[in-house]
Amino acid sequence: MEKKIRLNLLVYFSIATLVSFLFRHFTPQWLDVFRLPYGGYYGLNMLVGIGPLIAAIASGAMFRNSRVTLRFWGNSVVKSVVFLLIPIVTVVYLGVTNKESIDPHLFALKVSGMWLLYIIGEEFGWRGYIQQVVRANDYIKSLIVGIIWYLWHLSFIYVYYSPIKEVLFVLVLMIGSFLVLKVTERTGSLATAVALHFSFSVLTNIRLPERSYIAIIFMCLCWIVLYIFWNKGFLKRL
Repeated sequence: MEKKIRLNLLVYFSIATLVSFLFRHFTPQWLDVFRLPYGGYYGLNMLVGIGPLIAAIASGAMFRNSRVTLRFWGNSVVKSVVFLLIPIVTVVYLGVTNKESIDPHLFALKVSGMWLLYIIGEEFGWRGYIQQVVRANDYIKSLIVGIIWYLWHLSFIYVYYSPIKEVLFVLVLMIGSFLVLKVTERTGSLATAVALHFSFSVLTNIRLPERSYIAIIFMCLCWIVLYIFWNKGFLKRL
């Protein structure tokens, strides 16, 4: 890997981690409106997600990256919107149990909106920037993105440390990075990366109702059809 790219990744990681760290630790009380408590056991500060976004903007300006070309909607707004709506509709259909006595489905819509903003900030950094900056084959690229993504979370500091859990976490992020890379290569759409990231983050952090696997399987099947026929048949014209 070129020295300039290594420096680029180091600068990106430093900015992303520092900005997100500040919002993790020093969020003023008036910014609590951006924190979403649900289920009585989890809180999400959506401002943490802007760390990768700010890092991407700053690093892009510093290193003048001309190779960063992944557009949010890719070459098809319609297909990208559908791809993104599929997991949102799934989460709203399943509902989110909450301590605020709000209808689970309406609350799921609120959860989805805040998670979406959080993840868009992240994905502008992971897939929108460093995935394109790294010049390597898909496997090495996914390995690098996955490791940087893992280190940014600082999970080994904020939660009870378990070597097995941390190894599994970094493996999930590397495999996830590879899957998202293959999808964005075909779609050219950052929105598809947001959709995949959204589904994993939300569905692994809410209390799923019984038989939820049916809706999740249907969600995955819809994605597979979109992925296979993205540039084929009648979908090619959309």
